[in-house]
Amino acid sequence: MGVTHDLSKGGYTFTTESGVFDSRFVLMAGADPTGIDYAKPQSETAVSMFSLAGVRTQGKQQAGVYIMKKNGVTTKVVVR
Repeated sequence: MGVTHDLSKGGYTFTTESGVFDSRFVLMAGADPTGIDYAKPQSETAVSMFSLAGVRTQGKQQAGVYIMKKNGVTTKVVVR
């Protein structure tokens, strides 16, 4: 039928006979298929290391347990 409908603006209904039709629909992505207007590129990943006492450490870590914060995610790290 040649109908084009933007599904982001509302639903679409139709009536047809039952059966398998290999060319019933064609879905096309628009100019902005994800809905994301802008993605900020990530610069160098910022990693902060802290001792269990909460003191920020720098340089090579000695053996022990540390808290690592990377991209807003906090993780326990064991250095052997």
